[in-house]
Amino acid sequence: MFDKSSARFPIKAGRIDVNHCGIAPMYAGAAEAEQDCNEARVREGVLGAAGYGPVLRSLHESAARLLETDATNISFMKNAAEGLSLIAFGYPFEHGDEVISYVHEYPSNHYPWRLQEARGAVLKLLPDVDPSGVVGEGRPRGWSLNNLEALVTPRTRVLAISHVQFTSGFAADLEAVGQFCHDRGIDLIIDAAQSLGCLPVLPERWHIAAVACSGWKWLMGAIGCGLLYTSPALRERLRIVMAGADIVTQGDDYLNHTWHPHSDGRRSSTARSPWRWPPAWTAACGTFLCPVTSHRSGTRSFASGCVSIAPRPDASCTCCVAGAEPLRHSLPRVRGCAGTCPPSHGRKRDGHRPRRLPARCAAFLQRR
Repeated sequence: MFDKSSARFPIKAGRIDVNHCGIAPMYAGAAEAEQDCNEARVREGVLGAAGYGPVLRSLHESAARLLETDATNISFMKNAAEGLSLIAFGYPFEHGDEVISYVHEYPSNHYPWRLQEARGAVLKLLPDVDPSGVVGEGRPRGWSLNNLEALVTPRTRVLAISHVQFTSGFAADLEAVGQFCHDRGIDLIIDAAQSLGCLPVLPERWHIAAVACSGWKWLMGAIGCGLLYTSPALRERLRIVMAGADIVTQGDDYLNHTWHPHSDGRRSSTARSPWRWPPAWTAACGTFLCPVTSHRSGTRSFASGCVSIAPRPDASCTCCVAGAEPLRHSLPRVRGCAGTCPPSHGRKRDGHRPRRLPARCAAFLQRR
């Protein structure tokens, strides 16, 4: 286990925060690493970045351990949308090829695929259903494997879904869905922004072609950093749609314009990433690598203590707990964020102040 003290998580001193699915409080170790990097640049200029290369490699290695893959399959991104867009625009669609997604997907995993309609691709959307049978209509819930099977045709090339839905907390069974796609030759593209660091995401075990995520949710890193996993088989088929100095094998030989792009995850690195973010996220990834199972256990316990908390149908705060039984249970959203809702999720949108969590939920979180 890792250090859960207020020294490492200062927000605990003043409030109980359950908004990790939006913008999580930054891990103190990540903030310190970012500050050290900024200080080095202030005092030493470019010399302060002398250790940047090893830090970036360390980030790739940490992320690879988290995903149980090789570091060569990892690309550093600014957010999930960047990674998903690179895949969508680089995918070798032919006219009439199909992409299946969910009707209530987050925009970052909707618009990149919708824009492929200009290339002749067809976007088909899974209807909203309640796999648990306990959540009424009027708000997003989830989707079903039966409906997925009904939409698949011989022209289906991609299934693009979130591991955990941002509106409902519905968690897809990636192992089952991955096997479904593998058996039919479909590339499974996962937005793991709402789950990575909380739930296991194992692309090579579960036949996932790509995983994109942002780093400021469950991984508690800096805003503006993300990761992209791509399988070697998918990378071989993707067109390169963005390019920069870091994408080619000749490194700092900038006058050599020979076209030799990397074959590994670096082929998606279009430009030098901000120096301060990889150290911050490396610190967070290194801390939270081992306890993914523990995170899942904790969120599932929290979920079981809060299933009676049902928001109004028009409530917009999505501080959900993503520990539901995959494809069988959908959790209600938790609307009591102890005053930590971002402005767009709080009073400005629905006219109500966020309420504090019930005592039993607060007590559970204080024990974590």
